[in-house]
Formats: sequence, C-alpha cells, structure tokens
Amino acid sequence: MRADSRWPLVQVVVAAAGLLLAVVPFYVHVSVVVAVMAIAVGAGGLGLGVRGLVRSPGFSVTALTGITAGGLAVLLAVVAILVDVTVPAVAPANDRHVDTPQVLDDELEVNFGAFRYRTGVGATGRTWVWESGLPITVRNKLDATRTFELTVAGFESEHRQVADASDRFTLKPGATQTIDFFAYGLSPRVAEKLKSADLRVIVAHSADTDPAATQYLGAGTETVLADQLEVKFGEPGPYSINGINVGIEVPLTLVNRLDEARTYSVEIVAMDGNVQLATGLVTEVLAPHAIGRASVTLDKMANPNATYEVLVANSYPVAEGSGT
Repeated sequence: MRADSRWPLVQVVVAAAGLLLAVVPFYVHVSVVVAVMAIAVGAGGLGLGVRGLVRSPGFSVTALTGITAGGLAVLLAVVAILVDVTVPAVAPANDRHVDTPQVLDDELEVNFGAFRYRTGVGATGRTWVWESGLPITVRNKLDATRTFELTVAGFESEHRQVADASDRFTLKPGATQTIDFFAYGLSPRVAEKLKSADLRVIVAHSADTDPAATQYLGAGTETVLADQLEVKFGEPGPYSINGINVGIEVPLTLVNRLDEARTYSVEIVAMDGNVQLATGLVTEVLAPHAIGRASVTLDKMANPNATYEVLVANSYPVAEGSGT
C-alpha cells in the first residue's frame, strides 16, 4: 500500500479521536488536560484534512470528514474550558462536607456545657448511672438549612480517650440548639472521668438536607411543600407516660396533593426566636389526595411560647407491595 493511500484513513481516525476526547469533559470528572489534548488532536485531524483536500485532485469525502470532525473537536474542547465543565465543584454530588476543621470553621459553631451525672442503687445493690448528659450548644453559621453529624469525645490525657458520643441534627439558617450528649450507657467509673475530661470534637460532617432524598428518586423540602404535601399543625398538648409529663405532642394533618400514593417524611421543629428547642420526625404513606393524621412527640419540651414549623420534608415513591 502506498503511503499516500493511507492518509485519508489516518486523518479521519485522528479527527475522530480528537472529537471523542472533546466530549469526555462534559460527562466525566476529568482534568482540563484532557480538553487541551482534544484541542491538539483535533487540530491535527483538521490539519490533515486540509492537507488531504489540497493534495486531492478532486472532491474528497475523507478530507471533508477530517476537517469537520477536527474542527468540532477544537470547538467543543475550547467551550469545555471556557464554561469550566472540566472543573467540578469541590463538594460531591450530594454536597456532603467531611473536612472536620473546615466544617467547624465555616459552618458549625460548637460550645460545650458542663457534664453532669447522677447515680442510684438498683435492686441488686449495684450502683448505676441513672441520669447523665453533656449539653452542647450548636449554631448553624450558614444561610441555608443544613444537616450535621457531630462526634465528641472526652480525653483524660493527650491520646487516652475515655468515651465518645455522636448525634445527627438539622439546623435552620443561623439557628442554635442545645443537645445532650452522653445521655445514656455510661458506667459510674466512666461518668466520673468525664467530669474532668478534656472534651473535643473529633468528627464534624455536614450535608444538604435535600439531595440525600433525591438519591432515591425523592423530592426535597421546597418541592414537597410547594407541590406535593400540605402540612397543618394542630394544638400542641402535654405528652405523658404513666402520668408523668415528659414532653409535648404536636398533632399534624397531612394532605397528599398528588394523583399517586407517596411516602412522606416530615421533621418538625419547635422554635423560640432563633433557638431550636426540639425536633421530631414522622413518616406516613398517603394514598392519592388522601388526608392523614399523625403526631410528633417532642421529648423534654415544655415551652409555652414555642412556635412549630416544618424543618425538613422529603417524599419518595411508594415501594412496590407496601400498603397505603
């Protein structure tokens, strides 16, 4: 085969390779280097196509194909760089932040209270920790509702850890909330050590409240409340166990606006100004246009001035075989 006879095939292959490289940044997280490579390879295909057209005595389909593909490769690669499609956001798709120092610096303020505990003697004569807690006041520094995961630990020396506790909570923009950590499961020995322990945050993560739902074909708060679910609050009342008042029960009326059955998850919050007093969650499956009634219990809540609102609302397709 003569060398000149191979040029039409070479120019088409080079131009096509450049075109393939040029579209990669639009679909895959890659470096800007790939777009630059696409420009180089596409320009090569374009040049070879022009060379073939000039040297061909007549009309050349392969030359025109090389010119077209090479030109498109260069154009798409330049567009990819200009619109920054090759440089994705730092946060992953569900906007989850796992850099603890960054979360504490930019998103969440954490203030420790004083650890407390109370012991008692059981029927067997053994001493138990009946009640304990470390109040931690957290504040959302952001102007958006955010879900946080916090793990704290007590240390009796630089590297000797006594105990740890974790919690997950959602905060409105600028809101504060006080949460009890180490509320159960402590021995008297560990509880006594925690009284003098050096308390530290060892993990602080955060995530958007809504994308976690969309991973499962769900919808987030704004969409749910605007288009899918109506939430009506009833008159809150005391919640008692064995005649002892332990919190507030908030009745809810849930109205499914859709023409299909839907699973709804609604978290409500009791607010006193910008302070979150307590949160509670309810999950209901509602038939099309059905009106359902539910209640949310807010433990250790007795503030008569509290106002109640929806903190997070998600909805999901009803799983096959589930009832309505």
